[in-house]
Amino acid sequence: IIGEEAFKDCARLENLVFPETCDVLEIGRWAFRRCTSLESVTLPAASKDITIDYKAFRGCKKLNAVNNSENITRIYGGAFRGCTSLKNFTVSDELILLGKNAFYGCSKLETVKVNGTAKALKIYSDAFAKTSSKIKFNVQNSVAEKNLKDRLIKSGFKNPTITY
Repeated sequence: IIGEEAFKDCARLENLVFPETCDVLEIGRWAFRRCTSLESVTLPAASKDITIDYKAFRGCKKLNAVNNSENITRIYGGAFRGCTSLKNFTVSDELILLGKNAFYGCSKLETVKVNGTAKALKIYSDAFAKTSSKIKFNVQNSVAEKNLKDRLIKSGFKNPTITY
């Protein structure tokens, strides 16, 4: 567990690599908030239970890569809010919750890849508020396309572009 505000305002932190021995990982509220030099985060590839808590990476303006993001199970509200350099993000069926304003203001977000059917995914309102309306959601099949489209529209995302 990375505790609440553990590395908040660490302006010199550039890259973050979690050890592969983490079976369960919880990144607490505001843990890396305003780490303005943070460019990449590598989550443990073997972990199947990763939680990104409320505003954990808020204001990490240089964050452009979250490696192994497909292992995240929960992304709470504002987790990546203001990460204006983040371009791509991958999720899987392991992700069951995408909180309100999770990617708020991620203005360079271009692609969200969905590995799975998105059947269990709960998307809260405005999860993608103030992002580009040109985000492409890539899914594996027509079932995933329908599931994701329904959830995105209910969350307030207008006319999502979904391809497979």
